[in-house]
Amino acid sequence: PAVLRYRDFWDWSVLHHAARHGQTDLVHRLLVAGADPNTLTGFGESALCLAAYHGDYATLSPLLAANADPNRNRAR
Repeated sequence: PAVLRYRDFWDWSVLHHAARHGQTDLVHRLLVAGADPNTLTGFGESALCLAAYHGDYATLSPLLAANADPNRNRAR
């Protein structure tokens, strides 16, 4: 679906936004639809990193279940 290819000005995907804002159900649905859990923003942040940084531990579960790499992060 086109929503999986969308990137904003900062190169954030819908998955990044959902993870950042604690939308666990949406994160799960995006992953089921084929979103890549290891894609990075333009600043080198993964969805897993964004969820952890903002303290949304419930969102970590579907990301880790989808094989999100905890070491995949180039954030400065």
